[in-house]
Amino acid sequence: MNDTLGRISALERLSKLTPDNPALLATLAAELIATKRQDTPDYLNRPIELLQRCIEISGRQDERYYIRLASVLAAAERFTEAGEAYAAALTLRSTYEAVEETMSDDQLAYLAAENYLNGHQVEQAAAYVERLQELNPQHASLPDSRLKAHDGEKGQL
Repeated sequence: MNDTLGRISALERLSKLTPDNPALLATLAAELIATKRQDTPDYLNRPIELLQRCIEISGRQDERYYIRLASVLAAAERFTEAGEAYAAALTLRSTYEAVEETMSDDQLAYLAAENYLNGHQVEQAAAYVERLQELNPQHASLPDSRLKAHDGEKGQL
C-alpha cells in the first residue's frame, strides 16, 4: 500500500508540472482506483474527473480514455454515463482505426446496451442491441439481450 501511495504522490506532483498529459493522468486515475479506498465517500469521483480530462485533452479522439472512463462509471453505478462512454468509443471507431485492441466492436456495443439498460434507458439499449446484432449476429448474449431490451428490465445482459 505504501508503494501505491508513493506512486500516487509522485504522479500528483508530475500532473501539476504537466497537467495536459493524458497518459500521465490516466495512470494517476488507475493508481487511485488501485487503492480501492472504498471507505471514503465517492472514491471514484477523482478518477472519473481525471479520465474526463484525458478525453478533453485528446480532442475526444482517443477511444481508450472513453473505455476506461466507461468502466469506472459502471463501477460507480453511473450506468447511463457508462453507456454513453462505451457508445462514444464505438462511434470513434467508425472514423478512426481501433486503438484498444483488447475490446472488439461487438463488445463495445454489448457494454453500451448493458449499461443503458441498467440505467433504465431502454431505447438506447435497444439501439445498441440492434448494433450488436449487425456487428455479430452470433454473439452469445444476443437472444437474451434482445429480450431484456424489449422488456426494459434492469440487469445484466
